[in-house]
Amino acid sequence: MTVQSTVRDAGAVFSAPGDPSVTAALGAFLRGLDTAPRLLGFGEPMHGEEGFLLLRNQMFRYLVEREGYRSIAIESSCLKGILVDFFVRGASGLPLDEVMAQGFSHGFGESSANHDLVRWMAECNSRRDPDEQVRFSGFDGPIEMTSADSPRQALIFLDTYLRTHLGERDLPCTPDRISALIGDDDRWSDPAVAMDPTRSVGATAEAGQLRLIADDLMTLLASEAPRLVAAGTRDAWWEAELHGRVATRLLSYHAGMAENSPRRITRLLGIRDTLMADNLSALVRREADRGPTFVFAHNGHLPACLAELDAVLFVRHLDEAAG
Repeated sequence: MTVQSTVRDAGAVFSAPGDPSVTAALGAFLRGLDTAPRLLGFGEPMHGEEGFLLLRNQMFRYLVEREGYRSIAIESSCLKGILVDFFVRGASGLPLDEVMAQGFSHGFGESSANHDLVRWMAECNSRRDPDEQVRFSGFDGPIEMTSADSPRQALIFLDTYLRTHLGERDLPCTPDRISALIGDDDRWSDPAVAMDPTRSVGATAEAGQLRLIADDLMTLLASEAPRLVAAGTRDAWWEAELHGRVATRLLSYHAGMAENSPRRITRLLGIRDTLMADNLSALVRREADRGPTFVFAHNGHLPACLAELDAVLFVRHLDEAAG
């Protein structure tokens, strides 16, 4: 049995939410694969259609209850998603509405289906031991259609983590120096840069120095990983790595925003997709001992030729990269 024949013979991909044939088709699809994926993706053809999100919720519940899945990653800011993960594991102390407002990018927190997903995950986790709890991640960068965030949050988080566990001596500079180089955050997130590259700060000398600092901090994080994990927790190290990865990619993205060339948009899309793939690869490593991850995004971010097969092709690519 091939992936193509499974989709053809058992596919019920766009059945109405709640239709049991959807989960039957999903189970048949998984049984038809040669190896069980560590990432299983489901792509939507357009944003804003609640039906696809409701179908996603139904599929994820089946995967958690019947297939041993322990995490979901959606196309939303990876930094904002940390708050949602805290909430579903009972650690945020905030009301659901506030978590939805702060924990999603692109306006996705307004979706009633996303409310349902987060509420169900929290209820599910209330009955599970911590090691078995279901986790939430965003895997997109802090990037919107016409702008990208300042690197301040990501860089300062990484610097603070390293400073806390390693002390001042090993750090390449002070937090004040990082803040001075960044300057006004509004310069970085100016939406006018989308149409006018000359307004971008991504090619300034200060941005170049920040890229060197980010590289030094990431090298320190990797080289001191055993010591850092021993001094804290593995989860804290993963979170610091996420912030460092975002900082380096954001700075590359801003450098791309400053380019005035025919390939500018292509380069920016490539940087964003690379960050997405890197975030998913990191999730594979983090979740290796717990279970597979369900990925939900626009079809355009799941590279393939057929929407139903995007996830499988994407999964295999990442499996090879992760070894």
